[in-house]
Amino acid sequence: MRLIFQFIIFLAGTGSTRRFGEGRLRFSRAKKEDVLHGPYNVWTRKVKGKTVTRNLTDEQAQLCRECVQNLRKVEEIIEQMKALTAEYIEDSKKTRHD
Repeated sequence: MRLIFQFIIFLAGTGSTRRFGEGRLRFSRAKKEDVLHGPYNVWTRKVKGKTVTRNLTDEQAQLCRECVQNLRKVEEIIEQMKALTAEYIEDSKKTRHD
């Protein structure tokens, strides 16, 4: 249980860095990299079934990545706890019937 409290802040979603383009190359010799803008730090998550995206500063993006990683670690711990609980229930059921 102490492991959960090591991860104080959590965040659902995904933090990423993206580059956006203008849609098409204007000149035949233009490279894709020439028309891309960015990079932009973004945080994407679902709110009431809809995707919400927010631009972030570099500092916010770093914090976002850490918080998302914290949530994933906590979810992994919870899954392990659920598996252990199910195993315990199954084992206790066997010992009662023996």
